[in-house]
This record gives sequence, C-alpha cells and structure tokens, in this order.
Amino acid sequence: MNRDFFGFRPFFYLAYAIVLTAGLLYLRFPTEKFKLFCEKRIESYLTGSACSIDRIAYHFPFSLSVAKFQLTREADGKRSVFRVDQCAVTPDFSNLFKTFDVSGKIYQGDFFLKLSIDGAEKSFQLNDLSVKGFNMDEWANDFNLLDRKLSGIVEYSGHYQAKFASPLDGMGKGKLVAVDGSMELLQPVLSLSNVAFERIAVDMTHEEKVVKFTGGEMSGKEINADFTGEMRTTSPFLNSSILLSGHLSPTEGFLTAHPEEKKVVEQLLRRYRKSDLPYKVGGSVGRPTFRFSL
Repeated sequence: MNRDFFGFRPFFYLAYAIVLTAGLLYLRFPTEKFKLFCEKRIESYLTGSACSIDRIAYHFPFSLSVAKFQLTREADGKRSVFRVDQCAVTPDFSNLFKTFDVSGKIYQGDFFLKLSIDGAEKSFQLNDLSVKGFNMDEWANDFNLLDRKLSGIVEYSGHYQAKFASPLDGMGKGKLVAVDGSMELLQPVLSLSNVAFERIAVDMTHEEKVVKFTGGEMSGKEINADFTGEMRTTSPFLNSSILLSGHLSPTEGFLTAHPEEKKVVEQLLRRYRKSDLPYKVGGSVGRPTFRFSL
C-alpha cells in the first residue's frame, strides 16, 4: 500500500492548489467584466430596473466585496432608488459554491444572511436574515414615491426563498420592529396629521405576492394600537392593495391635551360598545384610507 496516499503529500498538494488558485484570482481577477456581468444579470431578473455597482474587489482567499450597489426605477414620473453601501460575500467551505455568508451596510444599518443556491431547482434561499439599525428616513427619501414622511430605526429577522426567474414572488417569514419614529398621514386621525411611535412590532409572512401581518402592536405617547391584515403586492408597488384592521386607544395625555377629541372618542366608544376604538385601513399603499369601523 502506498503510504503517501494517506500521508502528508496529498494534503500538501491540495493546499498548494488552493493557494495557487487564490493567488491567480487575486492577481488576475476580471473586475470590470465581472461587475458588468453582475449588473446585467440583476437587471434581467428585475425588469424595469437599472443596476449600478461602483466597485467589486476580490479578497484573499475567496471573498468578494461590493461597494455602492444601487437599483434605480422610474415610476409615475419619479425616480426611486434602493442602495446597499457595502457588501461582502464569502463561500461556506462546508458547502462550497452553494452556500455563502453575505454581510454589509445598508441605510446606516448592518445586515447578515446565508445565501443558499440550488442549481437543479433554479432557486435560492436567504436564511438567518438579520437587519439592524436600518434608517427608514433615508430609505423613504430614496424610495421617493410615498409623498409623505416616514422615519424610525428598523430591525428585521427572518428567512426567504424564491426561484431565479421570479425573485420577488417567493415565500418568507419574519419579524419587523421599528422604534423612535413617526408616520405622516394623508388624512388626520383624531386631529393628528402625524403619528409618532416609540415602538412598532409585527410578524410577517410572504407567499404568492401576499404579505400577511399578524400580532401587530404600536405604542406611542399619543396613541396605542394593534393591527392585523394583509397587502397584495403588484407593480407599481404603490398600487398594491392593503387591508388592515385593529383597535386604537388614545393615551390619557393626548385626551387631556385635546378635550374636543376626547368628546369624539367618548361618543365612538359608546357607539361601538368597546373599550378601544375599532378601525380599518384599506385602499392602496399609495393612497390608503382610514375609518373607524367594526
């Protein structure tokens, strides 16, 4: 029996091959061609979007870094942008070239996920997805389609899977938490044209273009509320339909500072025979309507 077959030499050759391959990639990595390839491939998946990448760099031994990734779309005469400031992609050597660790910076926040690719099924999975410190104010300014102000710091955790051919039509589940923010309203609610919140938390599922919201809760200095419902997504996004229902409770501080609104609240509570005010939100994402209703 050849002892070298089970000895040090094969491992030396394997290590040499890995180092040589990594070195050649580092010295001769086709940066511009690969960047252009990535931009065109993403645009083919997201029809109607323009993709730009400022820089892609190879890092020893097998990692890639992406700087200033940006998607741009024109809708209703407005320019909408989504960007990722920085991203690093590293293969998982236990499942080489099928699973990757992806991390980076997005709208002042940090994100991490595990990307798994199934070539036979032509699909992908995003596992252990985590976003922290995401700035909604910056995102809303880039999104540029809502016609109202939105602010707060977001955390999100969950997972998602989809086919290559329809990356936005997959299945997923997660939890979103937003803190220290506000939402500008298209129509006043109890004389409030802007609702400030201390915390919003909601569980979300996504399947066949339907996003469902369960266990939603909002707390603030003026209003507390709960909600459930769903959003049926379409293109353009602002035409997506939304239907939410829940209960709203003005705080004592708000009622004391707004005696006229206190009278309205007392009348509504007597009408609905509830301890909190039932409400519904319907219409489209772009032009939602609010009403008190069972």
